[in-house]
Amino acid sequence: HDQILYICYDNEAYMNTGIQKSSLTPYGTMTTTSPAGKNLPGAVNTKKNMFEIVAAHGIDYAATCSIGYPQDFMKKVQKASQVEGTAYIHVFASCPTGWGAPMERSVAIAKSAVDCGLWFLAEFEDGEFKLNKNPKAFTPVADYLKGQGRFKHLREAEINIIIGQRDAKWEKMRKNWC
Repeated sequence: HDQILYICYDNEAYMNTGIQKSSLTPYGTMTTTSPAGKNLPGAVNTKKNMFEIVAAHGIDYAATCSIGYPQDFMKKVQKASQVEGTAYIHVFASCPTGWGAPMERSVAIAKSAVDCGLWFLAEFEDGEFKLNKNPKAFTPVADYLKGQGRFKHLREAEINIIIGQRDAKWEKMRKNWC
């Protein structure tokens, strides 16, 4: 029985090859292959939830992390390293170039994604999902989005779509995981 730890570094696009849209690119993101303009919101897809996809395959351990919450990240890496079998960690991390935000803001941006509810901290083990952070209220999504060049084109209507997607996801997680 092999012991495998797979860490997925998620910067929400194919950043190393020219900032192209991927299946992990969220709605409204401007990339080189999902342009934004007067009639285009950027990416029109919904970001795939790799954490749930991996968990659906009955993996021994899976977790989501953010570079904005380093203690949580390190705790989960330590836990995953002890798993007898396969473990998967999905790490949310920004790309200064692709996200249009200075490198020194990377950790703050990743923390803000969690705080506004667009990224979540969770674990899957023994067939059960568990939220590691379940805030009573979120910080404003618009503050997170407007701090990045990849979202500077978004209007209120698109931001409301993103908020609606977030709220639907959290309603599902809170109902089924808590």
